[in-house]
Amino acid sequence: MARVAKRRLPTPESQILHDIRLELGREPDLVLWRVSSGAASYGRAVVRYGLTRGCSDLIGIFTTCSGLGVLVALEVKAERGRLSEDQRLFLQLVEARGGLTRVVRSVFEARAQLAVWRSLDRRGLLGVSSRVRLEPTK
Repeated sequence: MARVAKRRLPTPESQILHDIRLELGREPDLVLWRVSSGAASYGRAVVRYGLTRGCSDLIGIFTTCSGLGVLVALEVKAERGRLSEDQRLFLQLVEARGGLTRVVRSVFEARAQLAVWRSLDRRGLLGVSSRVRLEPTK
């Protein structure tokens, strides 16, 4: 008799992440990429992979009304999930450089945050600090 491998059920966080990617992936002014990170052992060597420690689960670009792209970092957490210190520092860094960040726990929260960003953008309150000066400075 053939052995059937047990299928591991996704954690609530991974399911939320999957659902957010599917839902927000349809939005014309937002593109998101999944950023995987972790570590693997090869004999005695441990190899870390991913963008950087604390990097958000979803990284993307929100296109403003003026056509500027603004970095987006969404950290996805389950209902009781908490940020690590590295994750908190990463989100602070992105915000300090003019990016948009949010910890979200559902598709509803992610959609609501996108609506807030769009509202701020329409009022001219988004992307001001993230504009890049293209002319050389003297």
